[in-house]
Amino acid sequence: MAMETSSTEYGLWNEVLKSKYGLRWLSNSYVPKQNRFTSRWWLDLFKVSFSDQGVNWFNQNMAWEVGSGAKVKFWEDEWLTIGQLRVKYERIYNNSEPKDKPIDNFGSWNADGWEWKFSWRRDWFEWEKTLVEEFLSIISQVSLQPDKEDSRTWNDPPSYTFSVKSAYNKLANQGFGGVSVFGYLWNLKVMPSAMFYVWRVFLNRIATKQNQHKRGVSLGDTLCVLCGSEEETIAHILLSCKVSSKVRNMCFSWLGISSMNHNELIYHFEQFSCMCFNKEGNRLRKSLWVSIVWSIWKHRNKVIFNQEKIDEEEIFTMTQVQSWVWLKHKEKKVIFSFSDWILSPLTCVNMVTR
Repeated sequence: MAMETSSTEYGLWNEVLKSKYGLRWLSNSYVPKQNRFTSRWWLDLFKVSFSDQGVNWFNQNMAWEVGSGAKVKFWEDEWLTIGQLRVKYERIYNNSEPKDKPIDNFGSWNADGWEWKFSWRRDWFEWEKTLVEEFLSIISQVSLQPDKEDSRTWNDPPSYTFSVKSAYNKLANQGFGGVSVFGYLWNLKVMPSAMFYVWRVFLNRIATKQNQHKRGVSLGDTLCVLCGSEEETIAHILLSCKVSSKVRNMCFSWLGISSMNHNELIYHFEQFSCMCFNKEGNRLRKSLWVSIVWSIWKHRNKVIFNQEKIDEEEIFTMTQVQSWVWLKHKEKKVIFSFSDWILSPLTCVNMVTR
């Protein structure tokens, strides 16, 4: 919907939204009107797509396709690959008049086509003229088309077509607060093999039955090894599978964590940061998350290759032991015993993170 409205400024639906929320869809930011009739759903959607607080991920993945130049603001909008002209050529921008007009205000049509025309507040110094020539050379590469409207495209080659999936992937890879989730991952105090495994999980590169089937591997079925009731995808076996869900609930109960579980892996990983009081605590709890999913996957492989029985208690115990070993070898502040870790994990966590 955000893509549709940003591409059709003068449609009826767009006019309704602008009237109710006070938006200028084609700007890089907006301030919505709010009253008792305001839809919270729409406000949240606008905030995610167009907020100028933090990283404006939606506009960063949009590009202008210039037609007549009637909608695109010359200095403010990013209609060239070099970014905003007011940033790239700040000296020229400061000497120009006007500053907030669309492209078609900076020239006119004649018998030979489009001709750029600018009004300067003062004459240029000799040493500035080279910069002005460079500026004019760059913008002259764009050919305006008088019979074509300006439009916006989605930066997703080769089709450059917007889809919910592509938008989600861009947002998920970006991570919360504009910091990539992979940046958090490399700073965790876990074994390299576990870190590498989770990295491959986020990229959907581990050998689940679904992925093997896609690669042409002959399998009897693609059902989950642990529960046998649904197709074995990464999200299923680590999140929604009844066996892994039981293990996770056991771990949460042991750790004293009460949380709603997100059904997307990256967001499930990220939500652990909402439960911590400091940076070190956040890093430790993310390490515990890695231990949980790593233990589930290793047990899954034992069931396949060693014909072991499915045992939630064994996975839970493996998570406890594994997290203790990582803590002992990665944290200098560990002075408590393994029994202390089993009986009172929160106390131990506080000792490490304070």
